[in-house]
Amino acid sequence: MNIRTHHMTLRTIAISALLVLSSHAWGGPVVWFDGQHAVSYTRQQKLSPVVGIALDMFNSDMKAVTGRKIENSGKGTIQIIQLDQLTNKEFKKLNKQRLPYQQVIALKDAFYIGVHEGHIVIIGSNGRGTAYGILELSRLAGVSPWIWWGDVKPERQERLVMSEKFKTLQAPSVEWRGISISDEDWSMRAWANDRTDTRLRKGDIGPRTYKKIFELLLRLRANMIWPATHEGTTPFARVKGNREVADSCDISVGNPDDVKLLWCDDNYGYLTRMPDEQQQQRKGGLGVFYHLSHKGQPHDYLWLSTTQPGLIFNELRTAYDMGAKHTWVVNIHDPKVAAYGLSLFMDMAWNIEYVHANTVQEHLLAWLKQQFGKEAGELLLPAMTEFYRLTGNRRPEFMGWSQVELDKQLYKQGFSPAGNTEFSALAFGNEIERYLGDYQKVKKIVDQVEKNIRPELKDAFFAAIKYPVYSASAMAVKQLEAQEARSLARPQSFHIDDEALESAARSINAYREIQQLTAYYNQKMSGGKWHNSMSMAPRALPVFGEPTLPDQLSEEEIQKYGAPEKYSAKLKPEISIVKNASDYSKATKGATPIEMLGHSMKAISLPKNGQLDYTFNIDKRGDAILRVALIPTHATNQADIRFAVSIDGNEPQVFSLKESNHSEQWKQQVMRGQAVQAMRVYLGWGTHTLSIKALDPHIIVDQWMIDYDADRKFYLFPILPALR
Repeated sequence: MNIRTHHMTLRTIAISALLVLSSHAWGGPVVWFDGQHAVSYTRQQKLSPVVGIALDMFNSDMKAVTGRKIENSGKGTIQIIQLDQLTNKEFKKLNKQRLPYQQVIALKDAFYIGVHEGHIVIIGSNGRGTAYGILELSRLAGVSPWIWWGDVKPERQERLVMSEKFKTLQAPSVEWRGISISDEDWSMRAWANDRTDTRLRKGDIGPRTYKKIFELLLRLRANMIWPATHEGTTPFARVKGNREVADSCDISVGNPDDVKLLWCDDNYGYLTRMPDEQQQQRKGGLGVFYHLSHKGQPHDYLWLSTTQPGLIFNELRTAYDMGAKHTWVVNIHDPKVAAYGLSLFMDMAWNIEYVHANTVQEHLLAWLKQQFGKEAGELLLPAMTEFYRLTGNRRPEFMGWSQVELDKQLYKQGFSPAGNTEFSALAFGNEIERYLGDYQKVKKIVDQVEKNIRPELKDAFFAAIKYPVYSASAMAVKQLEAQEARSLARPQSFHIDDEALESAARSINAYREIQQLTAYYNQKMSGGKWHNSMSMAPRALPVFGEPTLPDQLSEEEIQKYGAPEKYSAKLKPEISIVKNASDYSKATKGATPIEMLGHSMKAISLPKNGQLDYTFNIDKRGDAILRVALIPTHATNQADIRFAVSIDGNEPQVFSLKESNHSEQWKQQVMRGQAVQAMRVYLGWGTHTLSIKALDPHIIVDQWMIDYDADRKFYLFPILPALR
């Protein structure tokens, strides 16, 4: 049983000084903090250890929100009930109170919160459910789950009030919900939390760190972990204290025994297979193992966390609808860095109806408001939406256009990859400048919002917003300006070529900017709390290094030529016709726009035999190239994944997205975030209709383009983004 409530709770509870009614008048709202007296609670005789952990966390939360610790009182305003630990006497008393425990008792990890006879009642089906309920009150008081990991200090409240009509019953959509930190160079290994524990070997993760991880999992309503198994480190269970702290937090360690099939993505967020009808009928659990970070080919992404929210939503929702409801595990390299993606994953695992295809952006907005307040969240939404578009065009880690295994081969031969990209200064009015200009617009909004952020949230803002936005932008500047310098310069004239020197100097300054941002993150942010946790060059891959330039620049040259550039190239579509998939003239039933997915940020998912039609006019006849860009999804089973393209009802051409594991085509597609298929067409003057039809499930159309210049070199389809 799943009740969609989380969005509603933040709207239905009143936390306001405007309410001044009595806290104990039955039938009226309950004031659980009146500005003078501590938040009080009453509890049954026996509770699971995890409930004690949650109460400790709630105590800390209320200290931050109200300035006072909570009090355990026989007449406490908050009544805490754990159903599976009640004595017979307590159970009889519960019956007399006529509380709705019957709705909760048969559900795993479930809780109920409501107002009853002047009290706030939390009823948990078990220890975890009770803990989740307690921490739900923290959320209602304005405490982010990222209070510790994100340094999101809550705003002080003078009064906390719950409406007499408030009630919520919550139970998980997915039975087992957890994270994996296996097989990654996890940045937390270098972090200082355990550095004073002399019992630990260098690089080991001990109970102090795991305690904080488990507390975060409780706040995110997760219940399991696959612990770190890095080469050369001590296994989780062999580090003294790790098992005990997991047990106290009621966090399961390893694979549930009853999971039978676990479907994995391709390490880049695209699920490779899903259960067919026969597998859906099998006894035992079906699940998903998903990646928000990865170490390996074609290229790592262990620096920033930039998986598009729409992709996370679509793949997980598709898996759930096909029966993968037993276990969801997500691979991350650092909870702090993966904060938003991890929140989205866990919100969906808790309540699959929490997000829909047309509310993905709304989820991001709610998260931004939760961290930084209503005004800041609303101002940040267009900027962070654009950030996910730009990083969806190309992850910062992929901006070197290099591959892990190819880099190794070049190093063995004595060469260092230069890292030329497919962005072109000659295409469509200079797509390099346009891409960099789009990043500048995002940075401008971030700058404006930062000025009005509460002082105690400055470092939270830096870690979650400014560092990823500024670093991704600087990586793009570093790589693309270095490419410009190499293309402009001649060895004999480089140091007298002003234009080449300007690009080179800006590239160097961008590299230094990443160094400065990372130094602040590691040394000064939050008073040094995150010492050495952020690496600006995971595994020292070439893309993270100093820019490759025609020659070295002196400091004098860098100062002279390195002034920031205001990128303002205008889009010139030239002789081409371009549309996003969502700009269709007609669509069959079941065509679903997915927010925050693809280069278009609204790719269209088609069911089998679903079709999109586009009407367009041309005033030029002749041969052209038609390119259709899709999200590089995989077949939902071992079958094919095909689509057909036709113009004006003529014989369709059939394409397949099916790729063998680690084929070169697959590598290029996952790094681009698009699978582009091309066909030659001849078009006459007048009105035409383009039709795109899905012949198999899991087809998601992103953009299409007709180009009369068959030899044009470019990277992005020339279409204006929403943020201008």
